[in-house]
Amino acid sequence: MTQKEFISALARTPRDWQLQGKRIRREPADAEPQCPITAVAVQVDDAASYSAASVISATVRLEMQAPAVMDLVAASDGLDHADPLVRMQLLEACGLLVEEQDGSEEETADLGAVDS
Repeated sequence: MTQKEFISALARTPRDWQLQGKRIRREPADAEPQCPITAVAVQVDDAASYSAASVISATVRLEMQAPAVMDLVAASDGLDHADPLVRMQLLEACGLLVEEQDGSEEETADLGAVDS
């Protein structure tokens, strides 16, 4: 799966994403917390369950290349070295990017999210 295909698949996930600090996560009621990579893997592989800790298994299932995975992990966790474009694409695909009246974009804040 290419990064472009990944972003497209991520945009088809449920709209229950949250920012937990800088990290993009969702916590489905019937499953373990998910990062963007594990959420897409679950979408692709209905029978599987991937927790946020099983990113390696998820990327193997998605047949993603290591450089793309590293870019996505850094961007989904909001690491300082993350590619800002990849971060923006993830936020947008998760419904966490809002356009300001001046045309700029910023991350939405989930006031109920807890840093962990």
